[in-house]
Amino acid sequence: MSIFKAGSLLLLIAIGVFLLICRTDAYYYTGQGLTEINVSVKELPVYYKPHKEEPYYKFTVAEYPCSFIIIRGSYDILTDHDSAKAALDAMLPMDTITINILEADRNILGERSNKVRVIGLKKNASYIINPEEVKTADTKWFKITLTGFVGLLITYLVVFSRAVWRWVRKD
Repeated sequence: MSIFKAGSLLLLIAIGVFLLICRTDAYYYTGQGLTEINVSVKELPVYYKPHKEEPYYKFTVAEYPCSFIIIRGSYDILTDHDSAKAALDAMLPMDTITINILEADRNILGERSNKVRVIGLKKNASYIINPEEVKTADTKWFKITLTGFVGLLITYLVVFSRAVWRWVRKD
């Protein structure tokens, strides 16, 4: 394989990984608009740890057929704060809660197959998961991912440019 084909392949892989991981509006909450919905718990939150995927909590509510998931920054808050985890565990069926979701997710609430990410969760006017803490956690992970990608890209450019320079000097 020529150096140009290998370099092009590495660049395409790096860009693909970046686009897959850093879809900021779908993957990370960084301050997009939120909608608050008041709902009654139907099924209690259940912990899932799929093979090769990130863990999450999933629950359903009486008002909508979709599932709600607590994942990424929201999940980190539960694992970092025992009081938040205890409050989640104390939820009972038919408890009234307030959920913060992305405005963009409001139009998918009516479909059973959808999983809607919980950005904030309140019970009795007290936050279990505060959207500002989720924003902080997700922004941190986004910055780490972005920094890693930029480092990978710079490394690629340095290595590839050296290889091209050597190849040009041979001729």
